[in-house]
Formats: sequence, structure tokens, C-alpha cells
Amino acid sequence: MIDFVDVYTRLKMNTNKKIIITYYSSYGYKETKEVILKDVVGLKYVVVNDDIGETGIPFFGIDAMIESIIFKDSGTKIYNNPYISKEIFDGFYIKDGVSENIRKRLFSGVDVNLEDRENFIQRYKAKETTFDYDDLFFSEKQKQEFNDFFELLLKDLTQYCENNGLDTNLKLISKGTTSIIYSLGDKIIKIGKPRRNSTIPYCEYLLQPIINRDFDFDGYPIHIEVTQKVIVCENIEESWSNEQFTTIRDELSEKLHAIGLKSNDLHPGNIGILTDENKIHFDSIKFDIGNDFATSIQNNNNLKIKGKGEFVIIDLDCLEIEDIVKYSNYLRSLGYTDDQIINFEQDNYSHKR
Repeated sequence: MIDFVDVYTRLKMNTNKKIIITYYSSYGYKETKEVILKDVVGLKYVVVNDDIGETGIPFFGIDAMIESIIFKDSGTKIYNNPYISKEIFDGFYIKDGVSENIRKRLFSGVDVNLEDRENFIQRYKAKETTFDYDDLFFSEKQKQEFNDFFELLLKDLTQYCENNGLDTNLKLISKGTTSIIYSLGDKIIKIGKPRRNSTIPYCEYLLQPIINRDFDFDGYPIHIEVTQKVIVCENIEESWSNEQFTTIRDELSEKLHAIGLKSNDLHPGNIGILTDENKIHFDSIKFDIGNDFATSIQNNNNLKIKGKGEFVIIDLDCLEIEDIVKYSNYLRSLGYTDDQIINFEQDNYSHKR
């Protein structure tokens, strides 16, 4: 028996990610495709995007039926229908009554009510109100797995603080619409909802994170971010005029534009002043700049490190590539080879040319 509420939730929480879908269509033709999951519509169908465009593939249609769905990144099979084969087709269509019979077998005749879960997901994804710690979790197993992980993370950070004579008390800074923010020593820790983008283009004007990525707990993503503390512009005691901050913001915007990047969210809460070099400060990490698996920053390198007192962008989810040619030239200026640039464009941003 399939827990379709669980399947539906996991699919909804992984939209805009790659899946491998296998399905049967007219005349019993079987096809497996790697696509982008755009949406799931109840028990009816999933909406996917491939080279052709967006299309809907039904769970239990009259001329098509999904056999399995696998999350590409993790390899987890999230949905499987063992009752489907080419024999259920009679020419162009599935035989009368077969789709409904398979549906009943999968769910053991239990009616599936998605209304409560859909309301919960909508509240979870809404960015209108702050949320509490318990609001992060869809299952008790997810909560337990996350608590175990978070405890280990805090243990490592606390040990770092003890080794460096820093405050070891974990302090709650604020609760937002996407993250709960803590302070520990000279580090800021954010836990919360998955980010819009799973990767970030490398940029010397961006605060270098120690960790910045979604982690799965019981198959559900939670975003974890650990960065060095900076002086946030909106917290500076001395009064800055609007003109002074506007000048800083405009300078950053111009620098981003010059290398092919843009940000539509540069405000005093998203710009900070470095209190140390813009690199990872953590004893157990033996390299200046973290790898892109941990930090989510593509083309991560240590060739351009801003120094103490310089301004950086501290919102790690606000950068986009607007000009791939300019950005490629920027990477080339940092030492990337033509082959590396070509691979980068083909793998990530060739559609933006």
C-alpha cells in the first residue's frame, strides 16, 4: 500500500528539481526520461519540463500511467506502481476499468484526502508570517534526524569557539519567514525552508559561507547555513543617510553588473561589512574556500578574497546570472581555462545565451 499523502508531500517539496520518470503511454509504449518536476496535481498527474516543454503525465489516465518516479540527486525512488505493464493497453487506450482497479489496489481501497496536507504545504511555503521551530517538520522521523544532525553541528562549532576563546552560548537572534537565525561565537547559523536556488554563482562580493545547502532528513529538505559574523548595515549605530547607503548599494550593483551578475534585493539587511577576510574561519576545514558541495557556490575558489572593512552581500540567495558572456569572462580572469568555461556554460547556463 502506498502512502500517497507522503508521496504527494515529497513531490511538492521537490518541485523544480530533476526526477527520473518512467511511464507507459498509448499502445503500451514504455519510456524513461530525466525531467524537471514542476508540480504535482493531486492524484491526477505530475507536470514536468523537458526539452520539448511542459507536459502532464497522469498517475492513472485513460491512455498513460506512471510506473515510477526517482529523485535524480539522491537516487530515491519516491513512487512505484508494480501493477502496470503493456498488457493493460488495448490499442491506443488502457482497457476499461483497469486504471481505477490499479488505483484501488495501490491504496487498498482507502480514500486519500490531500486537503489538510495541501493547506499545510501552502502555509509552509508562504513567506508572509514567521514560523516556529516545530513548523519545519513534516514527520517525527524528520525532526529526530535533524535534531541529531544539529546537535553534532553545534558540538563542532562549540569546540571551535572553546579553542578560540569565543562565547559558547547559542543565542536566538530572530525568526523570519524563511529562516530561524542563531548566533554562536563568531558564527551565524540559519535553519529553515529550502532556498529558491540550489546553487549560487561564485562572486567575490558575496559573503563566503562555511555551509549553505539543503540537507534531507527523512527525505524532506531543510536548509542549513553557517557564515562568519559581519556588521550588518541596518544594525550600524551611527546614522547613515539614505544617500550614503544608496551610494554603497549602487556601487555593489555596478560591480555585479560588470561581471554579468545582478541582485534585486540589496537593502541594508542584506549588505554587511567584513570583520575579517572573506574566507572560511573554522579549524577543521583546511582550505581557504569551501567546496561547492558544502557551500553551494559554483566555481568556488580563493583567488579573490575581500579584506576586513569591505562591503559584501550577505543574502546568499539573491544573485542571478544576467549575462553569461560577461560572467564567463570574469571566471576566465580568475584563471579558468576555456575548456572549463565551455563545460560550465553547457552544464548550467547555455540557455541564457
